[in-house]
Amino acid sequence: MNVMDLDFAGDPNIGLYSFSTESHCFIPKLKNRIEKTIRETLGVKTIKTTIAGINILGIFAAGNSNGIILSNLARKTEIENLKRHANIYVLEGRYTAVGNIILANDKGCIISDKIKKYAGEISDFLGVKTVAHNIGKLDIVGSLSIATNKGCAVSKFTTPKDMEILEKTLSLKTGYATINFGSNFVKSGVIANSNGALIGTRTTSPEMQNIAEILGFF
Repeated sequence: MNVMDLDFAGDPNIGLYSFSTESHCFIPKLKNRIEKTIRETLGVKTIKTTIAGINILGIFAAGNSNGIILSNLARKTEIENLKRHANIYVLEGRYTAVGNIILANDKGCIISDKIKKYAGEISDFLGVKTVAHNIGKLDIVGSLSIATNKGCAVSKFTTPKDMEILEKTLSLKTGYATINFGSNFVKSGVIANSNGALIGTRTTSPEMQNIAEILGFF
């Protein structure tokens, strides 16, 4: 089972600081041993960057293997750096925390109703069907869930109807989960792709086992 617990300098909210696709993981500056753990667990190349000059990359980025969507707070130098490793689309407008309002894998994408006018552009860029839908009437779809190409872990706020839409759009099974000792903001404590998952160190053993099972690691 390629699942490990991890924290960044004692902070278990690792999903706030990093974002992974199937081939790359975008990270802040970390100790070498932590970066090595990320590379080996997820089977990816790590790319060091900031977004908007700060380290909370997971809040300001979303995407899949076809490209990365960035907040318009990203600086020109950061965008140019990331363009060397991935296709980049900068989401314009007032909603800058794109990682909190977009959930995507290589099969589909769910976006907050707040940015539904961008659905066509996002669909074309990511190369997948994109649906505007909130989770439990909350527009932070990216905060309340984490999706890979193998599974999607969602918060308890997700209704059966929401799960049906997620499963149909992302072409996978979903399951309820919490992270870091009961948090419903599932993405905040997870960095994952189809190869593995890194989970915040405050996560209990039952929570970790549940997430690993939902994401298809046993």
